[in-house]
Amino acid sequence: MSLDSKVAIVTGAGQGLGRRTAHVLGERGAAVVVAERDAGRGEAVAAELGEAGIRSLFVQTDVSDEASCQELADRTVAELGRIDILVNNAAIASDVQVGPFWDLSSSEWDRVMEVNLKGVWLATRACRDALSANGGPAGGSVINIASGVIIIGYGGYAHYVASKAGVAGLTRAMATEAGPYGIRVNSVSPGPVATEVVRTGFADSSVFIEQQCIKREAEPSDVAKAVAFFASDESSFVTGQMLVVDGGMMFH
Repeated sequence: MSLDSKVAIVTGAGQGLGRRTAHVLGERGAAVVVAERDAGRGEAVAAELGEAGIRSLFVQTDVSDEASCQELADRTVAELGRIDILVNNAAIASDVQVGPFWDLSSSEWDRVMEVNLKGVWLATRACRDALSANGGPAGGSVINIASGVIIIGYGGYAHYVASKAGVAGLTRAMATEAGPYGIRVNSVSPGPVATEVVRTGFADSSVFIEQQCIKREAEPSDVAKAVAFFASDESSFVTGQMLVVDGGMMFH
């Protein structure tokens, strides 16, 4: 699945799934924009990509801020000439208040929604014109990272579950509206993956592996390769879909 000559933006690319996705897209030929709020992390990933021979650009980005998202789009076009792929990966996942929904504060609810759901809308809206204008045979491609928790729910994380369910619904609405403009919009819903975020909350991954049909730990590259499929011309007639990458956990 070649991504030669394409330009990809990955939000939240400073660690975990975002970092691995940036590498996988770059390895397939794309120039990669590392959009990350933490400057140290973002610069480090951009440097990694450069050392691997991948053309890269770091843009410090807060996806919950409209002006920041617009700057991301504008700088990408100014410095790399186009936007072909947008991966909306940035999210608040581990650093959240945990407890039943009736104990969650309204400020915490809003904080999670601002990044996890509103951020997807803001980033995609900012990139929409460039995605539509790229003229590629498969058009522009937006890949939103949702989560397998929207299928099973997850006690103690109602705000996170709701935000990711919103991403899945927003994906379908965006696909409907953006399709006539040459933009495809799909989502990937990972199960538990061996990232810093998951390991912070769950030291023992065996509890997840027991629930999966495929008996191994999920790696960030498993999710990144699914993203690469939606980013590529191989999925040129696929839009509005959600691909669950969880080793069969959600139906097992």
